[in-house]
Amino acid sequence: MEELAKVKTVDGEFATVFLEKKDECSKCGMCLFPKGALGLEMQALNPVKAKEGDTVLLEMKESGKLLGILLVFVVPLTLIGICFLLNFLLINNEIITLFVVLISLVLWYVALAVIDKKLKTTKKFGAEIKKVLSANNKEKEE
Repeated sequence: MEELAKVKTVDGEFATVFLEKKDECSKCGMCLFPKGALGLEMQALNPVKAKEGDTVLLEMKESGKLLGILLVFVVPLTLIGICFLLNFLLINNEIITLFVVLISLVLWYVALAVIDKKLKTTKKFGAEIKKVLSANNKEKEE
């Protein structure tokens, strides 16, 4: 999927880009945009060396969508189920079960933050700037 974005900052081979929310997005609710947000900032691989202020064509990798759903939703739900099952079979105390579930979820999301940093450095996942559509206006004035 391709989207238009504006480069906010550049850091080495990555750029922080801003995606404006489209009108269609307000009806769907299935995307990354927080409710009421005008857009979303995200990291993107920058092989075309886009600069701050440039409008770029951004390609969103489809291959990471299923893995993202699995890591963010399926694994935590499975973890909750396993914790509840084991605690009720072995301990049978609801308070302890609650604490074990909360601790395991916190540990999972800490691990997920590490996994996310590793996945950002691969080209199979995330977003990549394909080309610069219009250069920064400040450079044109100088």
